[in-house]
Amino acid sequence: MSSRRLTAAGRAPSATRVAVGYVPSRKLTFDKFSTRDRSGKCDCEATGDAAERVYGVVYRIIALERAALDAAEGLHKGYRSEILTVIAEDATHRALAYIATDKRPGLPVFNWYLEHVLRGATENGLPPDYVTSLRRIPTVVDV
Repeated sequence: MSSRRLTAAGRAPSATRVAVGYVPSRKLTFDKFSTRDRSGKCDCEATGDAAERVYGVVYRIIALERAALDAAEGLHKGYRSEILTVIAEDATHRALAYIATDKRPGLPVFNWYLEHVLRGATENGLPPDYVTSLRRIPTVVDV
């Protein structure tokens, strides 16, 4: 969600925000196993419970950047892509999301990683209660 991270070189410099919204019947987890540092990364996990929501941002990128973004996000290396329906204030959008395939509950969440998530959440005005719930996620210092 952080525009600074998303638009960095090697990701999707063309990214422009389209909408802020949520995906119903999903919850945000941090149990995607990172082979790089053995920590937990985000997942938009399906729950089947319509009351649960994952808030986020829909961005548009140029097609030429898709391969670089897929590589940076770990497509086929613990993530698969899926088109999800995002409900925004003004419209419904179809958006690509990276969904975890290598999930391991109880992984440590590094402080720097959660900071990226929080930066995007606050920068894009996600609901205050949702941001507060993110701030409550326990982290560890990456040494």
